[in-house]
Amino acid sequence: FDRAFDSLYADLYAHRDDGEARQLVRTLAERFPLVGPVLDIACGTGRLLAPLSGAFAGAVGIDRSPALLRRAREREGGHALVRGDMRELPFAAGAFGAAVSLFTSFGYFDREAEDRAVLAEAARVLTRHGRFVLDYLNPGPTVAHLIPRSSRIVGDREVEERRWLDESGPFLRKEVRVAGDPPVVYQERVRLYEPDRLVAQLSACGLEVRDRWGGYQGQEYAAEQSARLILLAERRP
Repeated sequence: FDRAFDSLYADLYAHRDDGEARQLVRTLAERFPLVGPVLDIACGTGRLLAPLSGAFAGAVGIDRSPALLRRAREREGGHALVRGDMRELPFAAGAFGAAVSLFTSFGYFDREAEDRAVLAEAARVLTRHGRFVLDYLNPGPTVAHLIPRSSRIVGDREVEERRWLDESGPFLRKEVRVAGDPPVVYQERVRLYEPDRLVAQLSACGLEVRDRWGGYQGQEYAAEQSARLILLAERRP
């Protein structure tokens, strides 16, 4: 887990431009407005903090990786950044008007109970009727269109990626090999959750899903077609 989310990770995923983040924030502002401050869970390099803060009156980022938080601090804005574990958020109950978990930052722990702890903690730190946005991969199309192997150049190094479905979770696994002397090899693994199961888990944690989107422009969700599964939930009072 920690090995994959170091400074190399930020370079490998630099192609994810800020446009996606800003589009999602615009859609939220129009269709599912949040009340700040907003907690960005697994904020990574902090690319969402500026648009979230601008749209919803303040944002705080939390991440487990010191390397990614260093990148986040290099961005303009001086947003509050905290190092911590999403399974045990270091914030008081009711500290935030909203929380977000975006770009498939959920599902990476070994046990399902740990994933549930993330949802329970998100609910705990929300105010009454606080809102939670969970942006997750859409499992059906993701598996159906899985690309087993690919390669690309990042900086001056070749990066080879191998992907496969592990039925034991089920998990979607990816092995990344970065050329070098020696080469760097690591694996990522995300647990696959069917939409209704995620909705049930959110509900069990006190978060009722109000809507589902299939993309960052708020497209209607279609289980067999949508690129994303974005669940929009509200904490029960």
